[in-house]
Amino acid sequence: MNLTPKQIITYRYNNDFSDFGGIPPDSIFDGGGVSGKNTARGLEQHYHEANLADNGNDKTKVANKQNPVGEGNKKKDIYEKAAEKRLKEEKVGSDGCSKVKK
Repeated sequence: MNLTPKQIITYRYNNDFSDFGGIPPDSIFDGGGVSGKNTARGLEQHYHEANLADNGNDKTKVANKQNPVGEGNKKKDIYEKAAEKRLKEEKVGSDGCSKVKK
């Protein structure tokens, strides 16, 4: 589809950002091609699960009302591995120091 992250967010939420005070959420990743899609889907699932856990698994308190990458998704493992790789890259800089503020 070759959409920008902003276009994907607009499409996903049907241009209704009322859950966010009328302001669209920011994209946390922008990557192209198959590997970019795999990473984006994996990160979406990763943060969905984290948001659910932070909100007592109450789906009414998170933006994604459904699981972005369901258990039956054939590419679930591929998405998870791509997200894990990206999260590791974000955490460790080229000099081995953590990029995450503590």
